[in-house]
Amino acid sequence: MGSQGIYNRRFDRVFFDLNGDDKPSSLETYKVWEKYVNMGETTYEFEVQRYGQSLTLRPTAMHLPARQSLEQGSLMPDFSIKDISGVVHRSSDFRGNVLLLDFWGTWCAPCVAEAPTLSAIYKRFHERGLEIFGIHNGLDTDSVKAFIAKYDMHWTHALETEDGTLHRMFRIQGWPTYYLIGSDGTILTGDLRPGDKLIGEIETLLKQK
Repeated sequence: MGSQGIYNRRFDRVFFDLNGDDKPSSLETYKVWEKYVNMGETTYEFEVQRYGQSLTLRPTAMHLPARQSLEQGSLMPDFSIKDISGVVHRSSDFRGNVLLLDFWGTWCAPCVAEAPTLSAIYKRFHERGLEIFGIHNGLDTDSVKAFIAKYDMHWTHALETEDGTLHRMFRIQGWPTYYLIGSDGTILTGDLRPGDKLIGEIETLLKQK
């Protein structure tokens, strides 16, 4: 799916009917930037012709892992990544706590606007079992550290580009993006923003711990 007659822009969508039911699902809908799709035991690199006249599939030599569901109730994908200080963190490290994944950037106006609210949420709920893990889009360590200090965002942060492991794993399309994860590792939602609704969701999850 494109717009204005163009179909190969980064966030244009491609539907692969992988199960043959002719009904698109989130696991069968890809953004152009994702580039790869698994069909059976083969991984293909796909390319969309600019005006939507063709779709090219090229088999690759390496079989990529299956694309995981990000729907509500699915298990959070496993990951391992170094934080801004070089310490390795794994998804399993957060089990037992409510986790908010925050994909953000110092250059992102909405992220800057929401930073004070996010800091207030962390202060309010951290001792009750809330963890925040920030994944910054950009590798300028000094500017990120200065931003963290300015807005009192003293939770764990990692740096990567938009083509980095977690950005690709969670199929990030814009910033900020938040995934709220339950203490059992299941995804609650991926479309909340700081504010009353997010606070209510966190309170409910902490009561269920």
